Amino acid sequence: MNLIPINQKKIDEQILLTAAELIQQEQVIIHPTETVYGIAGRFDSEKVIEKVRQIKGRSTDQPLSIMVAAVDQMLELSGQESHWLRKILSHLFPNPLTVLLSRKKNLMTDFWNRFPFIGFRYPDHLWCQALLQKSGSPLITTSANFTGEAPAREVKQIPAALLAGVAVVLDGGETYFHIPSTIIKIDDIKKTVDLIRAGAMPWERIQKLIKNL
Repeated sequence: MNLIPINQKKIDEQILLTAAELIQQEQVIIHPTETVYGIAGRFDSEKVIEKVRQIKGRSTDQPLSIMVAAVDQMLELSGQESHWLRKILSHLFPNPLTVLLSRKKNLMTDFWNRFPFIGFRYPDHLWCQALLQKSGSPLITTSANFTGEAPAREVKQIPAALLAGVAVVLDGGETYFHIPSTIIKIDDIKKTVDLIRAGAMPWERIQKLIKNL
């Protein structure tokens, strides 16, 4: 494991290139998000998915989420085409939020096809967006902790055994929110938005953003 200090508010192009190249080579990294530290890797690689699952101690029936750089990528990967859904998502993102969308098509990587819903993150975070752009693909995203344990707001809270399983750790100090993303589920048929887990983005703010849409 290689630990590299970063400034969360400023991109270092050489460090970014190093991290992106590791991702493209089907390696797994740890990096800060605006909420907590996360594990990232190629979303379209069964090898990477298995590596992330083993690092976290996660069972095969537990889902992961996909980090994207645009609302269009959420709609494309979920197979959604609803104008109403696009409008809702455009008002909600980017933010410290995870949205569960029903999967309307099969993806090339079989792991995602096990689940009727896919979780998507579109973070409001400079380094997350830069990693997505430089890697050229959506990424797996999941908190950098063993399954069932508390997420980390700084690298020193991540277990050494977990750190040892990744290629590089980008250490940006403490995250902004210190708590995980809020999770919501959107039903495009019923036209409903439901709170699944309270988190960094207040439910009241979400309701206000989508009111009257």
